[in-house]
Amino acid sequence: MANQKENGFPPVKVAILIDGGFFIKRFNAQYNKDKKKTGEEVAEMLYTMAMKHVGSKNTLYRIFYYDCYPLDKKAHNPITKKAIDFSKTPEFKFKTDLINALKRKRKVALRMGTLKDNHNWLIRPDVVKELLSGRKRIEDLKEGDVYLDLKQKGIDMKIGTDITSLALKGFVDTIVLFLTLTV
Repeated sequence: MANQKENGFPPVKVAILIDGGFFIKRFNAQYNKDKKKTGEEVAEMLYTMAMKHVGSKNTLYRIFYYDCYPLDKKAHNPITKKAIDFSKTPEFKFKTDLINALKRKRKVALRMGTLKDNHNWLIRPDVVKELLSGRKRIEDLKEGDVYLDLKQKGIDMKIGTDITSLALKGFVDTIVLFLTLTV
């Protein structure tokens, strides 16, 4: 894709579609293991990565970023019974900063879904393995061994609708996807 003009091909219009939840997980695993980067810094790196996929000979149509606003409610941890204000967590600040930084970027369209709170606390899978193997007992569970069960809603549908629209209306020649597939 980098040398279309040299190969006799005209430049192409490229749309980049990014599943934010997937991107942040992969980004943290690859580049942000200590999670010291700010939302602003991650937005800048995301934009740079997307532009590298467009290439210097092509044209960016738009970067579509799909995600949900972070949870901002209060809940009680079932292990410690302590109240947690999710709007005061580092994750809330990071995600809010990231979304706000992306809003200020040129040719970035945010496609926001919703978070569905299932009102259930789940035990982390690695902790379940320890419980089942006998290496850990129920009485040994700690605050961080559980998490609130949340699901993104509307993201996959928005991605599908945008792909269909971009392709059928001929707005772009190439679509680059940064997403995870769920079966």
